[in-house]
Amino acid sequence: MEILQGRDLSGKVVIITGANSGIGFETAKSLALHGAYVILACRNASRGNDAVQRILVEWHKAKVEAMTLDLASLQSVQHFAEAFKSKNMPLHILVCNAAVFGAPWCLTEDDLETTFQVNHLGHFYLVQLLEDVLRRSSPARVVVVSSESHRFTDIKDSSGKLDFSLLSPSRKEYWAMLAYNRSKLCNILFSNELNRRLSPHGVTSNSVHPGNMIYSSIHRNWWVYTLLFTLARPFTKSMADDDSYFIENWLPLALLTVSYPLFTGKEGYSQKRSREKESPSNICSSISKRFIPLHNSSSCGNLFKPRGGPFYRGFHN
Repeated sequence: MEILQGRDLSGKVVIITGANSGIGFETAKSLALHGAYVILACRNASRGNDAVQRILVEWHKAKVEAMTLDLASLQSVQHFAEAFKSKNMPLHILVCNAAVFGAPWCLTEDDLETTFQVNHLGHFYLVQLLEDVLRRSSPARVVVVSSESHRFTDIKDSSGKLDFSLLSPSRKEYWAMLAYNRSKLCNILFSNELNRRLSPHGVTSNSVHPGNMIYSSIHRNWWVYTLLFTLARPFTKSMADDDSYFIENWLPLALLTVSYPLFTGKEGYSQKRSREKESPSNICSSISKRFIPLHNSSSCGNLFKPRGGPFYRGFHN
């Protein structure tokens, strides 16, 4: 892999969410095999530990560790951040990768729609809690795994006004594909604004699209999606069967946004690409600037929740 060839990442600390399988696992493995200390942040502790063992089989000296993180629980996110900070380690790379797709409507323990919380709000909260560590560790980087599907949605009502209540819809208004697309748009809006705010402090942020031709298990929540993905599988690349595709295509994109500022001082790939293609995320830059203040406001709970009630009390600056 050209971007990592000959690079020694010893001394770099990386957190990757959803790292026990798929894109997250391959990213964790590649970074660990180049010397980075990699923390696999996984909802299932057993699967996380299994992933660690699979990496150690490839290189017994790899520095890898699994920690429990359930993005569907803001309390779990808080506990993860506290546990990481107790290690007194720097944080150079945070990859927000975990996601759910095609999930049936349900609310998390925080009274929020699951796709929105897992794909976006949980990561948002995680970055907020680890922001001070990222700043102290600069140069540092946040990589948010988004999707081209963000182009096929919006967060405006029929009159064209911003409607943030669409992000965590009621059961009646829920459509799984649309919820996923909106969460991916949120990822990009957040990443853009995060980069604007933190880049002066040595922390940059990029969102990336992993590619349409990678077969993974993200479709597992509904048999219809499983059927569609199965039919498309002959035309896709499997990371399990053909790691070279992942190594040669998606990972260089993610690491180009990471390695260049960290090691060469040059602009990352997705920073350039974001100026080349129109999408709801770069057309609506004003939305990006409102995104973080809205999330941090004490009243944002009622904007996001399908029903009222106090927002998670620890989710304030």
